[in-house]
Amino acid sequence: MVNLYNGAFNNNYFTKPASGYILVCGTGAADTTPRRYLFGFTGIKMNTSPSNSTQILPSTRSRCGPITEFFNPNIGATGTDFFFWGMNADCTGTNTLGCIMSRANDVITAVNETAGTSGVIIDNDSTMGQASSIYFSNQGSGPSAVKLTQNGLQ
Repeated sequence: MVNLYNGAFNNNYFTKPASGYILVCGTGAADTTPRRYLFGFTGIKMNTSPSNSTQILPSTRSRCGPITEFFNPNIGATGTDFFFWGMNADCTGTNTLGCIMSRANDVITAVNETAGTSGVIIDNDSTMGQASSIYFSNQGSGPSAVKLTQNGLQ
């Protein structure tokens, strides 16, 4: 049985649903490793089968946190549609830290964060240095607030 968690729509969905998709995190059909699923649309109706399913980590203990989407028109020639989410364990190997992950233009970037993350807050889409950032707290003992840039999680 596949367990699906909350998802987020891409920017195209808001302008023309048939060209958009929803990115959802869940477990595999044959195992409990975390997977990323993309569900497309026919008109405004969501397709019941994913158009893409990709394993995020080989861990059976790691789970996704909430997914946040943000379209930044100032990054890239036509803008960049970002997805951010946390994983609670095993991002760099078995029995290791959790992390925050970013997906932009099919490129995944990750930064270690103890025990994963809270939900992600986006500040804006400014062209000023360090202005287009994300904010969250890690879930380790003594959690702390974290600020990273949208582009590259720096």
